[in-house]
Amino acid sequence: MQIMKKYLLSLGMALCLCLIPLAVSAEEQAKPQERPASIEMEWQRLNETWNNLSDRQKNQLYKAREAVDRADCKFIDRAVDHKLIDKEIGERMKDHIKNRSARIRESGDLPMFHRGVR
Repeated sequence: MQIMKKYLLSLGMALCLCLIPLAVSAEEQAKPQERPASIEMEWQRLNETWNNLSDRQKNQLYKAREAVDRADCKFIDRAVDHKLIDKEIGERMKDHIKNRSARIRESGDLPMFHRGVR
C-alpha cells in the first residue's frame, strides 16, 4: 500500500511538472519590454511633485527612507544571527543598502522609485 501511495504521488508530481510551461519562446525573450505611456506619465508626475516639495519635506522623506533602511539592516543582522545567511553576504547587503541611500540623497533623487527598476 505504501509503495502504491508513493507511486501515485510521484505520478501526480510528474504530471504537474509536465503541465507547467518550462520555456518562453525565443521571440518573446528577444522583444524588449516597453513601458506603457501611462507609466511614463505617472513617472513624470511623480518627479514634478517631488521637484515642487520644499527642502524640509524632501528631508522628511529621506529620513523616513533611511529608517526603513536601518530596519532592513537590523533584519539582515537577525538573519545572520539565525544562520539564514552568511555574515559576509549580510555585510555586503547592508553596505549596498547604505550606499544606495547615500547615493539617492546625494543626487537629490526621489527616495522611493528608480527609473528602470521593474
